[in-house]
Amino acid sequence: MLQGIIGLAGMMSLFLMRVQLDNKYTHQIQSAASNNNGPISQLVNSDIAIEYETAYWIVIICFLLIAAINIYSYMEQMKNGKMEISDGLPVS
Repeated sequence: MLQGIIGLAGMMSLFLMRVQLDNKYTHQIQSAASNNNGPISQLVNSDIAIEYETAYWIVIICFLLIAAINIYSYMEQMKNGKMEISDGLPVS
């Protein structure tokens, strides 16, 4: 179950990063347009485009698959009553 939660957390982290980047640069462009002076005003004249390439989407899909597989496996183990709890030490 922990691996499923980690997969979901990784996916959410990437989505939050995307939202923060999009909001940051949109806010800078809007404030520069209202001021129209200073070093940020140069951003208005240039086009800033943040594009999320194929690797970003592949990582999102991988995190989602990892989460889905591990949560499904956990649910199957609970349903079948084969839940094993180990302390990580080899059995002697």
